[in-house]
Order: sequence, then C-alpha cells, then structure tokens
Amino acid sequence: MKELKKVVLGIILISSFSLTAQDTEESKINSREVKSIEKISHINSLPRIDKLNFKELADIATKKLATDLSLSKEQIETVRKIEFGLLQKNQSIRDNRELTVEEKQTYLKKNSQKRSAMIARVLTPVQVKIFEKLKLKEKKLPKKKVNFKKLADIATKKLATDLSLSKEQIETVRKIEFGLLQKEQLIRDNRELTVEEKQTYLKHNNQKRSTMITRVLTPEQGKIFEKLELREKKAKK
Repeated sequence: MKELKKVVLGIILISSFSLTAQDTEESKINSREVKSIEKISHINSLPRIDKLNFKELADIATKKLATDLSLSKEQIETVRKIEFGLLQKNQSIRDNRELTVEEKQTYLKKNSQKRSAMIARVLTPVQVKIFEKLKLKEKKLPKKKVNFKKLADIATKKLATDLSLSKEQIETVRKIEFGLLQKEQLIRDNRELTVEEKQTYLKHNNQKRSTMITRVLTPEQGKIFEKLELREKKAKK
C-alpha cells in the first residue's frame, strides 16, 4: 500500500512539474508575443494600396527617374515594368500575416536593393552615377524631431474653435490628432518606401483622420467640418 502511495505521489509530482514547465514556457511565448505586438511599427499599420493604384504609382516613379536621368523611351518602359512588379511584391509582403515585423522589414529592404540593382542594369554608366548620387542624397536626409503633443494641441484647438467642441470631444480629437501625427512621421521616416508610396500612405492617413474626427462630431458639426476641409483642399491647389 505504501509503495502504491509513493507511485501515485510520484505521478502527481511529475504532472505538477510538467504543467508548471508548460505554463512557464507558455508565459515566455506570451511575453514574446506581447513584446512583438508592442514593437509593431508602421509596416503593419500602413493602409493597403489599392491594386488599381500600382500602375499609377509605377508611372509616377518612372516619370521622376525619366526626368532625373534623361531616360530613353526603351528605358522608360523597362523601368516602369520594374517599378510595377516590385510595388506588387512589396504589398504582398506587407499583407503576409505569417511574417513578423522584422521579417517584413528584411524582405522590403531586399526588395529595395533588388529594385536599385535592376534599374542600374538598364542605365548607361553616366546615368548609373547620377542614380547612385540620388540614392545617397535620399539616405542622408535628416529625420526631423517632431513635438507631436504640441502639434496635436494646435490642431485640436483650431477645431475646438471652428466647431465649438465639448470637453469630451476635445479630448477625443486630441488623441486622434496625436496618434495620426505619429503614424504620419513613421511613414515619412520609412526609408524602405518610395516617394510615391509615402504620398499614397499619407493621403490614406489624412482620409482616416477625417473619418475618425467625423464620428466624434454631431451632424451639424460634421457639415461645418466638411466645409472647412473643402476650403482647405481648394487653398492647397
């Protein structure tokens, strides 16, 4: 009987140890997952580019290079195909949920290097030198330090005056402005994005801001906000 008790006790202890070890391992995994989520950057938060926009983006990128490098018609067509193909690849990387943020960054960086190499093969030796200088110039562009809180306060104060916002609305709008300003800066600082991609993402960000702020407003305030935005768009043209 004593021997049986010892065996049962041994099994319980082994099971307990096994469960504790499993819990510890799961805790480690969960901790890693939380850290991974906390580290999620602009890559996962960027809006998806509409498939119809790839052609437009490729045209913009090609037009810029055609001007900077004085490309021939044949070169323009080849560069356009390169830009179009890599824009699609970049988006498929961003859409791949099986990849971690770090893996996405690595693949996007490789794609950027591949783009440079493929375009360089199309160019003459003189054009290659100019192309290299343009890339170097872009890399050296300094990152601006931005006071997001101050900018969010200024934007919120303006809307509070224009729309007669309540205290609750002011606080919500301030949070929206602060979050989207941060996201906007992340887009600008992302060296793996082309100029055209940045423009697209910033446009999406601005549209998202309008939608989020509109949800906070009353119908009457919403109408005034639409008019203000329309006036701002006309002023920019």
